[in-house]
Amino acid sequence: MKWLFQSNASSILGLSRTTKRLIVVSIDVCACILATWLAFYLRLGEFVEIDENMTRPVGLSVAIALPIFAATGLYRAIFRFSGWPAIAAIGRAMAVYGLVYMTLIMAVGIDGTPRTIGMIQPLLLFFAIAGSRLLARFWLSGIYRTRRQKESLPRVVIYGAGSAGLQLAEALGNGYEMMTVDCMGMC
Repeated sequence: MKWLFQSNASSILGLSRTTKRLIVVSIDVCACILATWLAFYLRLGEFVEIDENMTRPVGLSVAIALPIFAATGLYRAIFRFSGWPAIAAIGRAMAVYGLVYMTLIMAVGIDGTPRTIGMIQPLLLFFAIAGSRLLARFWLSGIYRTRRQKESLPRVVIYGAGSAGLQLAEALGNGYEMMTVDCMGMC
């Protein structure tokens, strides 16, 4: 199971920056949907179907969140380096988002949407966004650090040593002192 997570993390780290941003934007859209749906549950005490009454507050959430997140730099952040400063940046972005969303839901109103959704949903969205960033950091940073350590090791070429060369290559591959570049010859 651990190998599966490491393998997926390595493949994600290998993606282009644009692709990674699209993944993060998609996760944020899903977080907006989930936060709105859970806000309805918390307000009404029962799960509601995602129907046309739900699409308006969800659409409003996405339409407000994505430009604010882009403007505040949440899509420029590199998650493997994020920590408390990133959470503070998310908090600032969510404060702006919460004020706008709360004003539109509570003051202007949307038919079929309880006004308290305007207070509940931004809180839930903050936890979803911050949680997704922290999860990405903890998941990807270890793999990235290991990869960088391996890349900084001296490189070794093993030539024509047969089974002994294969054993040496395996031992070097498992260690952190040298990195095997190629195994030429019989190994």
